[in-house]
Amino acid sequence: MKRRIPVIHFVLIVLLTVPTVSWSRSANDSNHDWALLMAIQPGEVLVVKMKDGKKHRGALIRASEELIVLSRDNQTTDLSRQDIYTIRLKPGRSLKKPILIGTLVGTGVGIALGAAVAADDGSWLDFKASETIPVGAVVGAVVGTIIGLVVGLFPRQGDIVYQAR
Repeated sequence: MKRRIPVIHFVLIVLLTVPTVSWSRSANDSNHDWALLMAIQPGEVLVVKMKDGKKHRGALIRASEELIVLSRDNQTTDLSRQDIYTIRLKPGRSLKKPILIGTLVGTGVGIALGAAVAADDGSWLDFKASETIPVGAVVGAVVGTIIGLVVGLFPRQGDIVYQAR
């Protein structure tokens, strides 16, 4: 006797095994290392939050053991290490990555759902895999692309390079 997995169980298994995507990073112990900052190439745009709450944004000119120098609008700003709370890389505004991820995940989920519907024993639906899998892939790709676009439009913070202890 052939045993079949009900559609809802298959969907739950697929959703639980898909790796989660982290859209933001939290600070960890490696972010306390000033040496990471000193390895950044001059010209990279940084967002620096000071301990007093002020923010500075500018292109990195140089970094030493005690301070960083930023440039913005032809003016330089020296920021002392002891006054800095966090330093982040300015995020890019590219929509390509979230849209691509959304499209690929949506297509995969659509294919899985199409296969699950086709694998049903026919008690409530009678579809063939040649019909459900392509339809599931297309619908999943469209839905995933839309979700990726929406996620990509949300403002993002850059990766933390340094955070004071």
